[in-house]
Amino acid sequence: MHTEERTTVTDARFHHGGADDAPRNGPLSAITRCLSGAAYTVPGFADRVITELLLDGHRAVSPAVDYDLEPIVRHAFAARRLWLVQHAVVTAILLLAFVFLPGPAFGLVMAAIALAVVGRMIRGDLPGNWKVWLGGSLVLLVLTFFSGPLLSALEQAGGSAVETVETTEAGVSPLGQIAIAALIGAAALIVTSAVRTVMVRALSIDLRPGHSDRGATVASVRIEDRIARLSAAQRGNILLHSGKNPFLGAGGVLNAWSMAMELKPDEDGDDRPDRPRRAVEVDPVALNRYVKQRLASLRSTDLREAERMSGLTLRDQVVSAGVGGQGWPLVDTDALVPYSHATPQAMESVIRSPQASVRHFLRATVGANVTPVESGDGRLLIPGEHHSISVSTFIHLAVEGGMLYVETVSTVLGPLLARFRLIDAYPADTDLASGRALRESCIDLGENIALAPYRLAVTLGRMHALRRAMRAAEDGDQGDLTDFGARFDLRQETSARGPVTYLQRLDAAKYTKLVERRISEAVICYLREHGIDTSEYERRMNVYNNSGVFIRGDNYGAAAGGPEASAVMQRDDDRADRPKKEKD
Repeated sequence: MHTEERTTVTDARFHHGGADDAPRNGPLSAITRCLSGAAYTVPGFADRVITELLLDGHRAVSPAVDYDLEPIVRHAFAARRLWLVQHAVVTAILLLAFVFLPGPAFGLVMAAIALAVVGRMIRGDLPGNWKVWLGGSLVLLVLTFFSGPLLSALEQAGGSAVETVETTEAGVSPLGQIAIAALIGAAALIVTSAVRTVMVRALSIDLRPGHSDRGATVASVRIEDRIARLSAAQRGNILLHSGKNPFLGAGGVLNAWSMAMELKPDEDGDDRPDRPRRAVEVDPVALNRYVKQRLASLRSTDLREAERMSGLTLRDQVVSAGVGGQGWPLVDTDALVPYSHATPQAMESVIRSPQASVRHFLRATVGANVTPVESGDGRLLIPGEHHSISVSTFIHLAVEGGMLYVETVSTVLGPLLARFRLIDAYPADTDLASGRALRESCIDLGENIALAPYRLAVTLGRMHALRRAMRAAEDGDQGDLTDFGARFDLRQETSARGPVTYLQRLDAAKYTKLVERRISEAVICYLREHGIDTSEYERRMNVYNNSGVFIRGDNYGAAAGGPEASAVMQRDDDRADRPKKEKD
């Protein structure tokens, strides 16, 4: 009976999302566009997105900021279907060639390996010493295509009694074998060009800037249900993390500080330690709400548009380790799926319970989109940029033992890596897009032929693993599940580990200082309004914000800076006992 009551309360406090978490309409964000397009431009990326986000449906999903997972996953499925068709058809062509014309087929594969090296050199991603790779590929190419005619010419020049043109199987001469291999390669080129044309048009039309294409519907009902849960979970306020990093998806830690102060009334300024103090009550929920309102004022419409921190997003988060026991309240025990949403009442309970195994953070994130620069008459001078950084500050405020604990952790996530931003290079014109598709197919022809069987096998294996995992989930055969935490964040996996340019590093420091300063001012203002002595907080923040001491000119005495600082001037006779430096 007691267990049933607890289950009812848990279900009312934690859930999987509702109507408010439905897919958002409107244009796709720049990050969403780039990652959706990467499914078509980066081989293997679509399979990895599907595997990491959908294969293990019992893991939590990290909150998505400034991007939407649903269109990315849907375009990943569309791209995987196209890649699967290409790999299957090219593999079938190779198999038929090896059955009926093994000589030309073998020569084509050898030539494809050489052309793959050349194609990687053209794209600029050839590893190691490119001269060695290029030289070896050219030698392989020459030996493959011209070994037959060269041997025939040498035999004829030496007066051989054999026929001047040596024939192979089916009476085909070496030159004929080269022609057949070229025809097989042309067939593969037609297939890859057709598939690439469909992909390029998706990049140029469906994913063009300002468009709102969210991808096609997947035929499988199981997969559609999993995508719906993923779409709702990414907008949740609960993060169960796997491993030690509780800030998954926010990047590396840039700065962290904390302080604790006694909550005492501000009566007459007498701060003697022996004076008795009466207890002061502070509502941590109201304090968190006040700090959130003060942070929201950074993007207020009362400010000029150019001065607003328009990319600022604020989100309450419940953070906990993903390892839980039987009947863990943060996990749906029927489906063995973590809850992604906490109700406002549950969030307030977590804030008021700082000793619990879960922790509340107020997350303030300055998004990756950079505000465009306009002239006085409204003309666009510099467009907005989305290849910038994302800075997040996690604020934890706790009232415990008659004291206030303030903790902030600032993180920075670098811009998307270059290979995931190739969508920007595709023109919107369909004719130009088709020409680009043919050019890319020619560059990647060798790799698409040589690796087609391997890529087909990998894709089929991942598809089978996904279906098997989904069947196991429906049958309830989950094994020994203990870790429900998220271990993969798409934005973080495709981005640089930190700022790439020095200006981005300066931007990270700027937004960190702006947010931290507003947090401190909000805490001080709230405490003052409730008659609490803030002198200790102000002293510590003064030291934190002004920790550097700069002295210009000659200094002949001791110097000290900051409250309660001291300095002692050392006389010459105090240094008499020190060993003297040896002269050169």
